[in-house]
Amino acid sequence: EKESISQAGRRLVSRLEPRTYMELTPVKFFNRCYSLRSALAHGHVPRPDLLEVGVIAASLELMMAHLLSGHLLDAVPD
Repeated sequence: EKESISQAGRRLVSRLEPRTYMELTPVKFFNRCYSLRSALAHGHVPRPDLLEVGVIAASLELMMAHLLSGHLLDAVPD
């Protein structure tokens, strides 16, 4: 069965619960990032605020580090 990128992303980041990113669950934060990506990629007017993009990108970097860390997340406290 085929699944969209957004569906696969939500499934993948759900593994990070109960962590939060910018006070959002991993799935809600992923959805926020994906919406921002779409606005940037498709030329939404007005363009997303540069400061907002930077803040979200920093939190997204942390989320990706957590995903890449896999099982080590449980072994090493934050």
